Amino acid sequence: MGKGLLDNILGELCGRVQADGGFAERPGGTFRPDSTAWAIMALEAAGRRHELAEAGRTRLAAAQMKNGSVPVSSEAPDAFWPTSLAVLAWNDSTSYQQNQNQAIEFLLQTGNKRLKDSPTKRGWPWTAGTHLWVVPTSLAIMALSSAGHGGHKRIGEGVDVLMSLQLPGGGWNCGSTVVFDQVQLPQADCTGVALAALAGHVPKERVQKSLDYLAAQVSRIRSPLSLGWGIIGLGAWGVTQPAIADVVAESCQLQQKYGPYDTSLLSLLMVVLATNGNPAGMFSSEGDRRGAA
Repeated sequence: MGKGLLDNILGELCGRVQADGGFAERPGGTFRPDSTAWAIMALEAAGRRHELAEAGRTRLAAAQMKNGSVPVSSEAPDAFWPTSLAVLAWNDSTSYQQNQNQAIEFLLQTGNKRLKDSPTKRGWPWTAGTHLWVVPTSLAIMALSSAGHGGHKRIGEGVDVLMSLQLPGGGWNCGSTVVFDQVQLPQADCTGVALAALAGHVPKERVQKSLDYLAAQVSRIRSPLSLGWGIIGLGAWGVTQPAIADVVAESCQLQQKYGPYDTSLLSLLMVVLATNGNPAGMFSSEGDRRGAA
């Protein structure tokens, strides 16, 4: 089933390639840098259509701003969150080393809006000048770690932020822990991406409750975002899932009811399928992985 399913997802992705080498997020759409970066990572994880991945990297480079960021659109230059995905997509490609270095420098120099009640918290926001959130902070940590900057102080700051946002009973949500004196509930997708980012940076016992929460969720969810990041987050800590091809197939079948998945979601599932749920080298350096204990 795995190879046939991989071919099916690949076919869907190839149908979204633009004439300029980028990928659209939806069938019939236009270029999106986040979609393009995810498609590149999926193609590389599966070892397929390297020429499409290379063309996508070229299109990402064309979308890069002078400050090194890769925004979601030239019309929204402050929405720089796809920069982390671009760094991941440019990994292992010497032709785009300069582009990656510029993007890395941008991430290292950029942070969230400082808050009066927590001035030392420094992660990453979705958009310049706004509050930090779990997902963009996690993506930045993974991007910088994968490019060999796992020991940088900005990584340490991001890790501290994520740990401060871990909910008492385990897990993460978008970044809110207590609202109106009520402890908030975790979300599987946010928990998965946070765990993937933290692997190699904190001892396992500090995230064990989150691993337990996520393992229980992954056994029953089939929505692509939560399933994909759930499997990756667990895999980053050596918690393997059985019958990955089967659960990915079940998720893909939901498209018959809800319509085609976004390119980023299809790519996430393709990464999970191609790596059997453990794309270790894609989201961190080997040194970071060896540091996990």
